[in-house]
Amino acid sequence: MFFHIQKIIPCITRYLLQEKIDKADSLSRQIANKAYDFIQKHVGPKEIQEYIDKNTGGLGYRNKLVGADWERVVALGCYIAWAEAVSNKDTVLEIGTGLGRTNYCLQYSGAKQIITIDIDPYIVGIALNNNPYEAFQHALNNRSITKIILGDANILTNILLRIGYYFTHIVHDGGPNPRKNPRIFSNSFLFKLHVLLRKNGRISVFAGKDPRIVSRIYKFFKDLGYETYTFNPPGLNIKIVRGIKSS
Repeated sequence: MFFHIQKIIPCITRYLLQEKIDKADSLSRQIANKAYDFIQKHVGPKEIQEYIDKNTGGLGYRNKLVGADWERVVALGCYIAWAEAVSNKDTVLEIGTGLGRTNYCLQYSGAKQIITIDIDPYIVGIALNNNPYEAFQHALNNRSITKIILGDANILTNILLRIGYYFTHIVHDGGPNPRKNPRIFSNSFLFKLHVLLRKNGRISVFAGKDPRIVSRIYKFFKDLGYETYTFNPPGLNIKIVRGIKSS
């Protein structure tokens, strides 16, 4: 796939710096829609499914049955989102929009606002226009709650820090394998999430299977004074690190 957005991303970051979240969201959606138009013209259904599988890790469905296993997919999304802790007072930052499974769970739990960041316009374009899970598509298109910001999470979190945009709940679902995306699972990136989280706020990080990565993320938040624990979704060999920021 050869659709590039590098020349447009500075416009998104400029809107974000100006605290024009709605404009950043609108432009991000336009880019994602153009990326989807490109996919429709150049990529077949099989390749789209393979792209989803590769970039989302299968979302929790079995045997590459994208669009199937609804209950399993939603359950995993809600575990990662820590959805049961969310209320209608929460402003949420989500790292990794994907097809929108965690966004769906956050909305279902009543989140007040969700800022969701993703670097991949293709996945977001598919999620908005031809999502194999219709409910996820509907939730992502609820623009009164969900604001999509396309771009590098490292850069965008720097901007959020600069403008003082803080959150009561953070979900980090930045890829199916943290080892393949080390920049946004580094301690320096996690520290930015720590600063963006309000006191008494909650953070949930998909930490994957590698016990070394799980232990490092757990220790990182524990050392910062968080009430920290790991959660193992039933039937899956993965870990989610959850923490509550001390007051």
